Parts: sequence; C-alpha cells; structure tokens
Amino acid sequence: MPLTETRLRALKTKDKPYKVADQRGLYIEVTPAGGKLWRFRYRIGKIEKKLAIGSYPEVSLKQARDATYEARLSDVGEAVGLDHDYASLGDADKDRLEIHLRNLFADAFGQNFTASKLKIAFPEVEGSEICQIDVRPADAAVVISVADKNGLKSEKLYVRSGNSSPEMPMSEVQAFLGKRFGSTALV
Repeated sequence: MPLTETRLRALKTKDKPYKVADQRGLYIEVTPAGGKLWRFRYRIGKIEKKLAIGSYPEVSLKQARDATYEARLSDVGEAVGLDHDYASLGDADKDRLEIHLRNLFADAFGQNFTASKLKIAFPEVEGSEICQIDVRPADAAVVISVADKNGLKSEKLYVRSGNSSPEMPMSEVQAFLGKRFGSTALV
C-alpha cells in the first residue's frame, strides 16, 4: 500500500532501522534515532543501486515521488534514456542539457562550486544514453537556501552521512566545521 502523509507521521522508531515501501522502488528508512530517510532502489543491468533522496519531513512524500520520476527509470528499474529530457528543453542535445543542469546547480550552490566540483557525463547503459552527475567534496561547507512549504526561505547546512545528507542541527555546526575543515568558514 502506498504511503500517505498521515502514515509517515505515525511511523515510530524501533531498536533497529526498518524500511516501509511506497511505490516504484521508493521507500522510507526509519532509524533508531528517529530519522526518516527517503531511498530509491533501482537496477542498472543486474546490479541493484540505491539513491538517497533526503530526509522526511524536509523532503515531502510528493517531492520524494517526483525525485523517482526524475531518475528516468522504467517501472522495472531500467534506464530509459534522455529523450524526454531533451524534448522538455525544446529538442536539445546533451550539450544543451549539460548547460541547463550546470545553471540549476549554479543557482543552488554558486558558480564557483559548480565549475570546480561538478562533473557531468553521458555514458551509455543498456543501449540508452543517461546523464551521470558526479560531485566532488567541497573544500568548505556549502550553505543552501531552502524554501519551506509556505515559500519562506532559510539557510541550512546539510552534511553527507553514508547514503544521505541530513540537515546539520545549528547547535553542532561550529564543532563540525572546525573538525571537518579546520575553520568555521562557510561558502
């Protein structure tokens, strides 16, 4: 049975992490610490992969579902190529798609980060061209401006932890920055 917002809010912690399925490979993992982390399971050939989408409630059920569609996989988890992406940009090609993606990243993270940390490639998988985005770790913390469901923006710091990037509590930011970067500088 697909998840609902009511069911998500009612999920309780247990002694061990557990998963609750939604649809099309999307599920939420509930951690003993109370985290609710969105994951998307898919396959490339015979290899199963997982994509971390974010944590609930920062990423809503609708946003998590939309992210699975963005992955451009068929219902059975196979890569379907970039034809839909090219068409959505007005019959573009991979060069125009790359420019579009770089502009999106630059708007969110800044031009310096995008130019120095982002690698976009277009390999072929199972006869379909796909878009692969690799992001190298930043040299300093990157603060992101995020809008809530009411459109109000606030700055947040997310930290990579395994396969997810949970929000860093403000009470822990200074200690993290000192330990990770040797300073408290933000980008």
